[in-house]
Amino acid sequence: MENLLPLALSRPHDAIAAARTVLADSPPAVAASIAHQAWGIGLRQLGEVPPAVRQLRTALRLAEQSGRSEREADVLATLGATLGRAGRSREGLARLDRAVDLSRGALTGRVLLRRADVLLVLGRHREALDDLRAAITRLRRSGDQVWEARSRNYRGFIQLALGGTKRADADFAVAEKLYAAAGQEFEYAEARGNRGLVAYARGDLPAALRYLDEAGRRFAAVGVSWPDLAIDRCGVLLAAGLSAEALAEMDQAIGAGGGTATKRGELLFAAATAALAAGDPAGAQERAERARRLFSAQRREWWSVRSSMVVLEARYQAGERGEALLRRVTEVARRLDAVGASEATAAHLLAGRLALAAGRTVAADRQLALAGQHSKDAPPIARSAAWLGKALRAEARGDVRAMLSACGRGLDALDEHRLTMGATELRALATGQGAELAELALRDALRRDDPRRLLVWAERWRATTLGVPPVRPSDDGQLAGELAALRDVVRRLDAAPDPLLEKERRRLEKTVRDRTLRAQGGARDGALLPFDVDELIDALGETVLVELLDIGGTLHALVLRDGNITHHEVGSLTTAALEAERTRFHLRRLAHTRPPTPIPTPHTPTAAPEGFPPAARPEGFPYPGPAEGFPHAGPAEGFPPTAPSDGFPPTASPDGFPPTAPPTGLPDVGSPAGFPDASPVAGLPHARPLVGFPHPSALGGVVDGTAVGRRQPAGGEGEPGAPRPAGGEGAPRPAGGEGAPRPAGAAGGEGGPRPAGAGGSGGYRGPSFEVLGRRLADAVLGSARELIGDRAVVVVPPGRLQALPWGLVLGERAVNVVPSAAVWLRAREVRAPAERRVVLVLGPGLPAARGEVLRLAAQYPDATVLADGDATAESVLRALDGAWIAHIAAHGTFRADSPLFSSLRLDDGPLTVYDFERLRRAPYRMVLSSCDSGLAKPVGADELLGLSSSLIPLGAAGILASVVPVNDPATAPLMLAVHENLRAGQSLAEAFAAARQRIGNDPVAEAAGRSFVALGA
Repeated sequence: MENLLPLALSRPHDAIAAARTVLADSPPAVAASIAHQAWGIGLRQLGEVPPAVRQLRTALRLAEQSGRSEREADVLATLGATLGRAGRSREGLARLDRAVDLSRGALTGRVLLRRADVLLVLGRHREALDDLRAAITRLRRSGDQVWEARSRNYRGFIQLALGGTKRADADFAVAEKLYAAAGQEFEYAEARGNRGLVAYARGDLPAALRYLDEAGRRFAAVGVSWPDLAIDRCGVLLAAGLSAEALAEMDQAIGAGGGTATKRGELLFAAATAALAAGDPAGAQERAERARRLFSAQRREWWSVRSSMVVLEARYQAGERGEALLRRVTEVARRLDAVGASEATAAHLLAGRLALAAGRTVAADRQLALAGQHSKDAPPIARSAAWLGKALRAEARGDVRAMLSACGRGLDALDEHRLTMGATELRALATGQGAELAELALRDALRRDDPRRLLVWAERWRATTLGVPPVRPSDDGQLAGELAALRDVVRRLDAAPDPLLEKERRRLEKTVRDRTLRAQGGARDGALLPFDVDELIDALGETVLVELLDIGGTLHALVLRDGNITHHEVGSLTTAALEAERTRFHLRRLAHTRPPTPIPTPHTPTAAPEGFPPAARPEGFPYPGPAEGFPHAGPAEGFPPTAPSDGFPPTASPDGFPPTAPPTGLPDVGSPAGFPDASPVAGLPHARPLVGFPHPSALGGVVDGTAVGRRQPAGGEGEPGAPRPAGGEGAPRPAGGEGAPRPAGAAGGEGGPRPAGAGGSGGYRGPSFEVLGRRLADAVLGSARELIGDRAVVVVPPGRLQALPWGLVLGERAVNVVPSAAVWLRAREVRAPAERRVVLVLGPGLPAARGEVLRLAAQYPDATVLADGDATAESVLRALDGAWIAHIAAHGTFRADSPLFSSLRLDDGPLTVYDFERLRRAPYRMVLSSCDSGLAKPVGADELLGLSSSLIPLGAAGILASVVPVNDPATAPLMLAVHENLRAGQSLAEAFAAARQRIGNDPVAEAAGRSFVALGA
């Protein structure tokens, strides 16, 4: 019988079933009391409190009938604890006090533990600690391991609430061992979750997530949904910057119902903090008010005052200011100090801000001094918040040196925090917490008009995630298996939509993401090297650096030329971003204005363009005839000779666009017959050559009157239901846009010259490239453009301008685009591998890119070529690792909702950023001739998450990628010219610039050339 009570806490469903079995035999009063008590505990664990209280009252009546005081004391203690958890703390404590009086020895220890539980709920931590110390002493002496474990678990939780992480972890560790020895599965899971809270308090978020995930699996194994787990995960996710995920989890937990009245208040409080972090002050205030009312009714001061603080923060976030709010925040900050809540620092910080805004300098100084207090062993995030308080206080006092010192120390603390995390996403998000510290220092440099200081502080907190060596993959077989399963599901979804497969896709994506978020950070030594302006000046030589800064929504440009740094205020960042999006829209529209330039096929050799010798063919591969292995080609599979493609009707040319010759100066993309035999890579089987030669339609262009090209990506021109970008057709047009009044004599405007060939009723109708470039340069560079001259440029744009087509802004010069000057310096120092290994990859569904890859295979006779079933994720990754040059022609997909699932489409499905992060070393140079491969999502402090940006910290020196969807056939000649220049010894930016100069007057080809950027060095 006695085993029923431990079973109720370990496996509540089993305990309830066993209690019913016992009661069915009409046992005597003592046995019946035990059975009803176990039944009540089981119901309480499952969140069914009212029926639990009824069972426990029955158990108490039977205990009183038995005449056994120890039985009565035990049931009184259980009933008192349950009433306390249900919000009826006064009645609960009265029952518990009576139980203490009736108990003796080890039983007193058990009763004291349950009274400590109610005191903990009420926030009376010191009284609870006194009860637990006495309980542990009695229980240890009596050898009651299970109840000693419970007492240590509770004491650890209180120690944690009071900031004693070491003492808390020691108690949880002992409790774990005792629970494991006793087979208490539920309580063991609870202790594991509490270890996660210790990791969270120390700032070790990956470890916290690992503990909490394990606790969740263990709770699920015993059939329990534990609301505390959702609350704990919410705190960790918020610390990681994942506010949307935290809010979704909390709203789901609240919607699931169940739980005690005390737990409902805690769930609402956690949801309110998540809504506040997610930028929803109204939702935060509503949830926090509901929580505060519940806590007040339950006499839970510690929780009630914390809820009041969330209400006040929501009012501030919604725009409220003034003396009334200042008085209220100051009072709540005092109460938070009194109850020992960790939110006190944030409250004093907010009170200081409000006092400064009201001109109350003395009050502000006092509040910010309190906000700046922290203990030496405080976690990095808490220390950073305290340094922010010190910085604001020093700024208000006019002590610039102290302010800058505090800014630097606060950012150092956040560096420490970031480096505990292995996941790129968490590192990037964490930088957002330092944005205010960095901006304080930038504003000071701006006031002094000190360009050098502006550059130093801009680089201190810009794209730092890309500068930290990544956590190398540990050959996690589970992650590789999950990514393979995800590729298979996406491939099947592409073939035929299926709601069940879509659900499985979402599940697998969550599994992959959760696994990577738990990755521990690597070694910290040497991870963060100081930025040296003089080193940058020496490295630039004749090259000009243009670094763009966002300071309070205003765009500023720093120009570093010949060792001199100048500062230029450009204008509104919002205006610049709007102009950039309008330009991208025009380029996207132009890319699909007409059928692409026809690409000569191997069956119709053409003369070499002027100035270019005929392309050499690999030894042993004659031009096609009825040679062995290369019969005359029939229709390629899936490409009938005359079927319409990509929305183009089977006509020779649409509305005024006669077929045109290849752009002057660019090599044609006719190909030798098939791929050359590929060189093996270590661990990679010999890549097989293409069998036979495809029908001309597979090469793209205009074949038999049919235009063949890449399928338009989502959001492109003509995509059904696709949202139009700001400034596009149908959108409000800002001054100076299409339809706006034109200045007199404004040659080259909308009424001026069009791009060559853009006439006709079905053609492009918009501003010329010259006008687009001038507008964009004015918006993003302003007067800084005049200092650049005709030199090569390194551009460092802010995150919101990362998708800019810089070829339009800066003309036909070599332009390297980087997220920070420090990243450019590191990329420049990357050494090319000794083995000049080349990898060429052709993804499925790109008939126009086939000729491109065939001709590249002729340029690189020893290349590893992966295509037509061989371009699978694992094969491609093995080939890419440490390659000299890699060229991937594959459909690109950018996922703004989850940028690390941005991908390139291979034969077995999408190759995502998570796959790329498994590389030991990225290719030295990489060309991604796919749409949107250069896009990234800005997060944190100008951090970027996307395909191309993921390759930079992995050792890629340079990446050529597009920031606008492009026309495949028009892109192919450009890519061939780029590689020709690379083989001649030019850098990637130089090779790309020289290739653009040879485009000629084909507007679609020119649009393609303007749509790529060279990233890195």
